[in-house]
Amino acid sequence: MMGDETSSSAMKLHTQYLSSGVNHISMGIDWSTDGIVCYAASTGVLLYDPQLHAVTGSSIKHHTKRVTCVRWVHPTPTGGCIIVSGGADGKAVLWTVSQKRIEGLHVLNPLSVLDHGDSVNLVDATLLKVKEKEMILVVTASTDVISTWLICVESGKHEHLHSSAPPGNVFPLSLRLFEVSGAKFPVIAFGGHDSRIHILAARELGVYHSVCRLSGHEDWVTSLAVMKEDEGRLLLASGSKDATVRLWKLSKLQDINEPQEEQDASNRELKLKSITFEIPSLCEDISMCALLDTILSGHEGLVSEVCWARPSLHGDKLQATYKLLTCSKMQDRSIIIWEPNGDTTSSMWLEVARLGEVGGNMEGYYSCQFSSDGSQVLGCSYQGGLHLWELQDGAWEPCVVAGGHFNQVADITWDLSGRYLLSVSKDQTTRLHAGWKTKSEVIWHEVGRPQVHGYDLACITTLGKYKFASGAEEKVIRAFTAPANFICNFGKICGFEVEDDIAKCEVGEGAAVPSLGLSNKAVTIADLQDVHQVQEEGRDEVQAYFKPLSLSEHPAHLETKENREQRSGKEKKKTEGRERKTE
Repeated sequence: MMGDETSSSAMKLHTQYLSSGVNHISMGIDWSTDGIVCYAASTGVLLYDPQLHAVTGSSIKHHTKRVTCVRWVHPTPTGGCIIVSGGADGKAVLWTVSQKRIEGLHVLNPLSVLDHGDSVNLVDATLLKVKEKEMILVVTASTDVISTWLICVESGKHEHLHSSAPPGNVFPLSLRLFEVSGAKFPVIAFGGHDSRIHILAARELGVYHSVCRLSGHEDWVTSLAVMKEDEGRLLLASGSKDATVRLWKLSKLQDINEPQEEQDASNRELKLKSITFEIPSLCEDISMCALLDTILSGHEGLVSEVCWARPSLHGDKLQATYKLLTCSKMQDRSIIIWEPNGDTTSSMWLEVARLGEVGGNMEGYYSCQFSSDGSQVLGCSYQGGLHLWELQDGAWEPCVVAGGHFNQVADITWDLSGRYLLSVSKDQTTRLHAGWKTKSEVIWHEVGRPQVHGYDLACITTLGKYKFASGAEEKVIRAFTAPANFICNFGKICGFEVEDDIAKCEVGEGAAVPSLGLSNKAVTIADLQDVHQVQEEGRDEVQAYFKPLSLSEHPAHLETKENREQRSGKEKKKTEGRERKTE
């Protein structure tokens, strides 16, 4: 009896692996200055560390429905990092990040819960001092209400300041809180379905009214980002469904150098008309001027997010970094990095890099973020996948990133030897999770997706070594076995001896989907030799598009180079066929 009590008390739980995809929303990820990414995952919020290639923190269950938006609170409170999230359950939750790990994870504990009422579609927060106390001003928005809240950092007590309908009963589609030097309170900018940007200011804490409307976009304004150039000037970037990005300069009137003398006709310049408005201040109201500076046209559809690079430290002073990130979830499905070709925004802005997957299976990007030093770019795609690129020797290279299901997990099963875990989900995929052996440690990771189905998957079981059967809503059970090429790469990535397994493999080198087929067909060594012979003879009846791939480490993306090359080969043959027909 004593022995049982001792052994049970000595047992400790430690979270080895946590996996989840991102909710497909435009405000699904945010990257802090400390290098930690927070993202919305189902009804919770997760923390991801790109340097460790792992999820390092998780919120306790508080939202009852899907999380719709997440933001880090800036600047960081003295007590530690705080995250604000909004959910479809009508709640906005402020989370504090525990400094110590509990069972291997940093736990997000709720500091305060705000009851907005309707589904919270947009949220933003900033730190400010009220009567020498650190307080957080939070703005939440639904389709017809914008609410403001004040939360005490120390106690977590909150106060509902004000709720009102957006000006002109506009549906808010994007929202940002930002500081204006000398202003009494932070300023709100939101983009609406009326193709305008609305700027709101407050004379009384939390009670905002419209002071300016910026027109120019031809469709919904779907994303906003604000960068501080210096003490008196701001640069506002807006993305729209009209596929353009507009840059607006917000300046104090006294900072604008207007010519005092009338110019002659030969020296006159055509200039855009500026809009002036007043921002309440502690003394006199601040006269501001808004002027359209640049229109960037590079996307082919809705711009889902715009993001500025963070300021860089030059000596003891922070200076603005003129680097803009935009992404689209529509036709072009890409992430674009923009930079001016000079030292100021008055120079011409150019597209310096375009990131994204190449091929027929490419997905749109709902959100994008710069790292704190601007050397990495993180994107979030429709199917909940994170995509990470790093600037190396002047080129943006893809990096290993965490992954997981983006819909309800229906069933899991262990390999009989415990080498890997298989899971099926209502996102219609089967995923293989295993320990990726690096030079210094073993990190559990999603290693492959052996099945991508057309129905929601419901169950799975292991049949033997590298074999499993799964069932879906269509009420058909399908059995799968791994080819030799996968077993070989799996052994290299995870550090297992697999020579005997490869020798016993019954299905050949790999698998491919025939031109008129729906299921994978085994590809043997003989098939690959036939393909080589057909290609040498210049014939087109190639059926096996599988190409053996040798991996020594975890691939940067699960969509491997092999698959892209196969599709590129198909597209090339189609192009050559069209050219022959033209001739």
